[in-house]
Amino acid sequence: RLGRDYTATFWNSTIFDPFGTNGMGSAGNLAFVTPAAPTGGAYNTLVRANNMVGYFTPPDLAGGLYGLLQVAAGEGTYGNKFYGGRMGYAAGPFDVNVGYGETLVSDDTYADNFNLGGSWLLGPVKVSGFYGRITVIDNEQDNWFVGASMPLGQWTLRASYGHVERSGTAPDNVDGQQAEDHWSTPGSKRRSAARPAARSSSVRGAEGNREFFVYLVPGYDRAWMEVEDEARRVTGGTASSP
Repeated sequence: RLGRDYTATFWNSTIFDPFGTNGMGSAGNLAFVTPAAPTGGAYNTLVRANNMVGYFTPPDLAGGLYGLLQVAAGEGTYGNKFYGGRMGYAAGPFDVNVGYGETLVSDDTYADNFNLGGSWLLGPVKVSGFYGRITVIDNEQDNWFVGASMPLGQWTLRASYGHVERSGTAPDNVDGQQAEDHWSTPGSKRRSAARPAARSSSVRGAEGNREFFVYLVPGYDRAWMEVEDEARRVTGGTASSP
């Protein structure tokens, strides 16, 4: 596949998140913020990269294996030159995957992005988890989350808890956590008949400031819908809405 595309290291964080990529409950609220790049540098491949060439393995490769290899040209700018891949195994109720990528963030300096994710269908309940580490020189960011979803008649219950921890010399090092629960009904396939409730907090390094937010608002249950079809294709048809 050619052109601007999602990076291999992006997929695990959204496929195994009960809330997908968007919304108050998305683990991306914590994961899609990078450690500081060197002065004059950039890091722009957490989600997508331009000028990408990607190869997707056949969906029935070796009885459940699937994978993706990618390379993207920098075209004279920092933050876009990328190479990486992901390899997983999906069979029956299990789906596990490991991803890795490197991005040129400044002269001769690459940022490393490693993650792994998985899900397990236990009867009507799908449980999932994710761990990832981003390293930019001496700055590191560790992300993890656990989640679950369960259909209840026309309703779906989704819940997750995630944490991010930073370390290193960057001045914006922040630790934070997020919890989310959400009842939704298919309705028009997109509209939520319930109210999502997201709670997040963060602690900023030496300042010791703590923030706590609670949101109770009507919304749209479109997080998973927006990535479901693409996720199925990338994983060889193994990803599905719970």
